[in-house]
Amino acid sequence: MMGSAALAGVHFPMAYLVLASIGAFIVYRVDRLLVDSQEDEINAPERVLFRQSHRRALTLVLLIAIPLALIAIWALEPAWVLAAALLGCTGIAYPMRILPGGKRPKDIPWLKTAMIAFCWVIGGVVLPLLMLGGLVSTPLLSIQGVVVIALYRTLYILPNLITADWLDREGDLSSGLSSLGGRLTASGVRTVAMTALCLALVLIIPLIFWGMPWWLLTVDVMGLVGLTASVFSVTRTGSGRIVLMDMWAGYPVVTWLLLVIISST
Repeated sequence: MMGSAALAGVHFPMAYLVLASIGAFIVYRVDRLLVDSQEDEINAPERVLFRQSHRRALTLVLLIAIPLALIAIWALEPAWVLAAALLGCTGIAYPMRILPGGKRPKDIPWLKTAMIAFCWVIGGVVLPLLMLGGLVSTPLLSIQGVVVIALYRTLYILPNLITADWLDREGDLSSGLSSLGGRLTASGVRTVAMTALCLALVLIIPLIFWGMPWWLLTVDVMGLVGLTASVFSVTRTGSGRIVLMDMWAGYPVVTWLLLVIISST
């Protein structure tokens, strides 16, 4: 979120950052504490053990997070609070058995990947940029500018999502899940990653034309380069490198930090 704001040259309300962070935490806690995710027993047994050993502590943190989110809400305009709430409900609905036949949205292959990408990109890119779109008249904050930035960020996290599903395919299949990534071969996962990188590089052209600093965008896209390289490593060596992939997905914070450092000198 902060990396995308740095690229667009804006400063969004920090209350939204707090709200979005707590919202993401709540969504994942609902998925792990209130819903039985059977696939974790095979995909991430250490996660199951941690959840069982620290259930009370996680629940306590959840109870503390909710009032903190309510405090952050007071600093935001009602329209953006409503948008964030709807997005949060979408995330919470993701693991719930609300579909016909007792199915969960994440049981549908394309819907699972789409909902994750939708929540991360809309909550982390589109909403904070649109908050300022009516106040700052620049091409990057126009509708088409925000759409292109959102597409760029979608491509940025797509290799992570697809590879994580590929690594989790055994547990997912055993619990009735069939994700897009789980249906691919190792070479197919690498192809998706390379395609995402190439398309992202294409999107850089209009972003630079609309005024995004080329040097800052170059720094930012290195995260996707690193993530793509990690995909090639992960699909060969197993799930031990997934943490590195997650770190590359969070690399845009480097973009923000670099801009802060340069701006302060």
